[in-house]
Amino acid sequence: VFCRRQREPTRCLMFNDLPGLTRGAPKELDWEQVPDACYRYSLTPRLALYESLDAAEDVVRSRRATVAAAQSSAASGRAAGRACGDDNDGAVAGGAAVGGGEGTEASSATG
Repeated sequence: VFCRRQREPTRCLMFNDLPGLTRGAPKELDWEQVPDACYRYSLTPRLALYESLDAAEDVVRSRRATVAAAQSSAASGRAAGRACGDDNDGAVAGGAAVGGGEGTEASSATG
């Protein structure tokens, strides 16, 4: 469960009821880091509650733009690799798509 901090609305607390599956997960993080934390620890959001429809729509628009940019970057990286004779479709030039980065590992368990 991620809960917004009232004193710092850009930050949240993570209430972790599965500590064995999320070893090393931060107890507090920025809201912007939540998607990456979910990816890294194989957490699957089940419900998102917003007090404002406008705020919820802003989040969805923002994430769609981020995902689209990452997918475009990944496709460009693969195309550049093929143009150079590299057929490794799984590689992404300069990092990874949304939710992960170099050195991130996803747990095999689901949350």
